[in-house]
Amino acid sequence: MAFLYKGTDDWSGIKWCVRTVYWHDSYGLNDMLTYGGDYNPYEKPENPLIEFYDMDSLVANTETGDEGHDARIKERGQFVSRYYLDTLNGTDRGTHASAPQFEDNWTDGLNLDGGVERWSISGEFYTKAMQAVNADFKEWKENWMLEHEETEDAKV
Repeated sequence: MAFLYKGTDDWSGIKWCVRTVYWHDSYGLNDMLTYGGDYNPYEKPENPLIEFYDMDSLVANTETGDEGHDARIKERGQFVSRYYLDTLNGTDRGTHASAPQFEDNWTDGLNLDGGVERWSISGEFYTKAMQAVNADFKEWKENWMLEHEETEDAKV
């Protein structure tokens, strides 16, 4: 089940929703895609997607009449950007950084969309969000591995 971290970036005053999309979770426009497949080598249980949503945008506060769509927008906000966890942690470069080193990647913040000035987050918000995401991912991964060990044991 996807994990949501919500908070306001003190630097910009924008309320953000940071969503972790785990293996076989729904994502994309109207949640019509499922994360995890054989066609992309980056898609694997240990590399979830991290999505950023602007909860204060005009789109996030407009009802369309589509109940499912409106409920997702109300919960998350307007979709802005999506990355792999390895990219945000800096471990996609073949490094084996430990958790404290990850934080060095976050201190300068992140520009989520160069075409929209407001869609940048400060280093402080980025650090808090990624600490929460990584903590939840650690727990999710432990549970996922236990479930799959039990499945493999049952096959033997």
